Amino acid sequence: MSANLHRLTQKGALPFLVLSMLVLACGCGEVPAPVAPQPATIDPGRVSYLPFLPQAAQRAAKLPSAGLTASQIFSIWGDQFTLTDLNGPGVADDLKVTFSVPSGGLTSPLLISMTLYGNTAQDLVMAFTPSGLLFLGNAELKVTLGDDRLDIPLQQITAYHAYDNGTVVDAKILSRTDGDGTSEIRIEVPGFSRYGMSNGNRN
Repeated sequence: MSANLHRLTQKGALPFLVLSMLVLACGCGEVPAPVAPQPATIDPGRVSYLPFLPQAAQRAAKLPSAGLTASQIFSIWGDQFTLTDLNGPGVADDLKVTFSVPSGGLTSPLLISMTLYGNTAQDLVMAFTPSGLLFLGNAELKVTLGDDRLDIPLQQITAYHAYDNGTVVDAKILSRTDGDGTSEIRIEVPGFSRYGMSNGNRN
């Protein structure tokens, strides 16, 4: 090979080598991280936002480490369970919470758990799993409080539903009933995850 041809070969090989190294460098970068899934959309036609969101959200988000828990496999034909906190004779300081699902509310049998936190109407939180579950027909919470636990005037009690993404919305109160030493509040439950009560004449 002549000296001129050898020099031309060297000059042509250098740009090719540099270009090859650039292609390899670009192709070996880190794979972009997957985009986090967006939270489920809440139907604005079914909810309205509460004026007391900060307190309600804080109670629902910062639960104590211990509570009363019930778990049961619910059938498609409808089921219910009840948590009770009874204190001595009489009903004035008793608490009973019943959760029920109507027939047809589920498409298949499902394990449902409810944990009850708090002692009085205003600090009660009912936390459910599996989170995000929606019922075909609305489920229901029935909260029965002895008079000593009723720290809100019965007719001023409102209910809220706290989602895992931090959104807190109205929950519909079906009825408020004043009994003999107790009061009963029935709350509509279209889906999970946490429910509680607060003070405000809204329903």
